Amino acid sequence: MINGNSGSFERRLAKLENTKLNVPASLAGFQIPTIIVHEGEDEDKIIKEMEARGEIPPPENFPAGRIRVIAHRIISPPN
Repeated sequence: MINGNSGSFERRLAKLENTKLNVPASLAGFQIPTIIVHEGEDEDKIIKEMEARGEIPPPENFPAGRIRVIAHRIISPPN
């Protein structure tokens, strides 16, 4: 038998799984965003805008060695 409701059990289970994976609780549901950057666009500016909108956490709140964002750069073929 489980004491308490299933919602609290699921939260505790998720927290336990995240601690085993060495992932901070604040990043538990974080999925790595993927952006497509065309040649000539400023990749850093796009990432800063995403941080400002809260789509990705700022670097100071992100654990070292983890991937915050994946950027695909599209380069125009030579003429």
